[in-house]
Amino acid sequence: VAFFDCWHDMADPLGAAKQAHAALKDGGLVVLVEPLGPEQAGARSAVQVPLTAVFAACSSHMCTPTGLGEDGCGAALGACCPTSTHAAMFAEAGFRDFRVIAGDAVTGPAANGFRLMVAKK
Repeated sequence: VAFFDCWHDMADPLGAAKQAHAALKDGGLVVLVEPLGPEQAGARSAVQVPLTAVFAACSSHMCTPTGLGEDGCGAALGACCPTSTHAAMFAEAGFRDFRVIAGDAVTGPAANGFRLMVAKK
């Protein structure tokens, strides 16, 4: 199952993780590509990867309100959601392993403002 730059926009990302868990066989994977979180995208790295600053600015007007959902009670993660929140949600959904594969570096080949994460059932 793959989620590409959409997880932070969902009103119920935990529900999506639970559905992905139910759809996968044991050992199955979820691939999650999301903007860098605040633990990777601090003030210094926002200068090195300017796209992270753009994500933060846009998120407050687009991603976060979408994530609230129609009733205003959604998760509202926004584009700057920390990796620890992703990991906690996938653990709650029943996944046994969650790893950041790439994207935490603020320079080099992965310096694109995104992180690649994998959850294993």
